[in-house]
Amino acid sequence: MRLILARILTAGREDIPTYSLYDPAMGSGSLLLTTASYMKHDGIRGAIKYYGQ
Repeated sequence: MRLILARILTAGREDIPTYSLYDPAMGSGSLLLTTASYMKHDGIRGAIKYYGQ
């Protein structure tokens, strides 16, 4: 399920240099980490900003 959600969140946005992601249910953070793996700039510090509760 988290793989499907991650693909939905990143569809068409894989190439943008910075990306903000908000996960209201945060949980273990696995959705956030899975989403980052689909972004091309995931290895650059500060390229992806995570927000959650």
